[in-house]
Amino acid sequence: MRVTYDSQVKTVYIHLRDQQPGDSEHQCVVECDKAKGQIVLDIDKHGRLIGIEVLGGGRAVPQELLDIADRR
Repeated sequence: MRVTYDSQVKTVYIHLRDQQPGDSEHQCVVECDKAKGQIVLDIDKHGRLIGIEVLGGGRAVPQELLDIADRR
């Protein structure tokens, strides 16, 4: 697992496995009124979860996760 944080767009991405461009074939937006950011699940062609994108991630994930994230 690897975590990246893009501070320009305030997005956290949790990579559940190494990915190549085009691996994500489907995206599912998680609807939750309590979340402080929008959550998108990336799914591969086999229906497996390969990543989690958190828009507004700077305020939506624990600080410990931001501390270990690769910064862009």
